[in-house]
Amino acid sequence: MRIAHLAFCFTAIVFSVSILHGGSDENRTGMLLEAASHDWCHHDCAPFNTESVFICVQVDGKTLIGDRKIGNDWDEYYSQLSNKHGISLPVRYDDQSIWVITEMSKQIRFDQTYDWDLFNSPVCTAEIHRHMLKSLGDVKRPTSVPADAALIPEGGRFFWHFYSWVRCSIDQAEDDNICTYWDKAGHKDYEDHVVGEVDRKPVPQTNLQIDVYTTRHNDVRLKNGVRLVSDGRARQRKVGHRTAKTIGQFSYYSIRGVLKS
Repeated sequence: MRIAHLAFCFTAIVFSVSILHGGSDENRTGMLLEAASHDWCHHDCAPFNTESVFICVQVDGKTLIGDRKIGNDWDEYYSQLSNKHGISLPVRYDDQSIWVITEMSKQIRFDQTYDWDLFNSPVCTAEIHRHMLKSLGDVKRPTSVPADAALIPEGGRFFWHFYSWVRCSIDQAEDDNICTYWDKAGHKDYEDHVVGEVDRKPVPQTNLQIDVYTTRHNDVRLKNGVRLVSDGRARQRKVGHRTAKTIGQFSYYSIRGVLKS
């Protein structure tokens, strides 16, 4: 009787823990939205391995981001991730991990992490930014930053958090839009002359509502889905406090090695 009681208690504890973790012990059919590789040391730290592979998957109505150090078993799952964005694959997950099930039924574990903004997919970027903004909490806006400027998260680890501010408006003289950037301390960085990506025309002021979940430096996206791109006219950019982020769309992170076959 005592043994049966202990067995029941053990089962109840295991069941409760599984619920608290909010994950699934069973394989689910997920969709691989994107995969990318990144080496924070830019392949300059040999013989140490500093390269990781990142995945963005959707499963059970959730978007999950995972990373895994590239190791000797790379060949066992590389073919399943390389250039196969949008495919279905079996996965399972909990609050800390994602397991991708290979074609040979091997489970490849990824740590859930939302510190690196590496993906092209706006869906993946939005999920990462949601976590970054939650980590930032309430940020005090510098007095030099306009009240309608949007905060753009840029990641960070431990006690270090990076972010900036951006505001876009109509430039009547240039017949385009102008986006102004400030760093986290409120120093003005630079200005970009942009237009809508599709029609190549300036976006009306009422529609210049920045989507903080999908916008990056030099890559502003609006809540109505419009992406702002350079107007294509050559002009000398006025830069302020910092310049590293003005060289290329994602130069701050110096990323990418998107997986290739």
